[in-house]
Amino acid sequence: MKKVGVVIAAHGDVPLDYEMWQAEKIMEKVSDMARKLPRNIGKINDPHKLESEKLAEKVKGKTGLEVKVGFSEFCSPSIPEAINQLVSEGYNKIVVVPVFDPL
Repeated sequence: MKKVGVVIAAHGDVPLDYEMWQAEKIMEKVSDMARKLPRNIGKINDPHKLESEKLAEKVKGKTGLEVKVGFSEFCSPSIPEAINQLVSEGYNKIVVVPVFDPL
């Protein structure tokens, strides 16, 4: 029997309280650094991550499928990391859904 999981492939963004010019200057390096920045702890500084996670919960609630969120840049987990999470949990059919503007 197939165990189906879903990855919502979201864009990700730097937190609102991070200087954007830094991200534009050295995008790839900042993306790697930004993935490690704290998100939505005590205050909402990343509405994109928050809304993507809310969307994942809605999809899970309506479908009964396990749903993870993976981000293309700036935010963790990455899309490959989200896929690998499902694989490590025993899912052998994974549907990746691109959603780049959940707001």
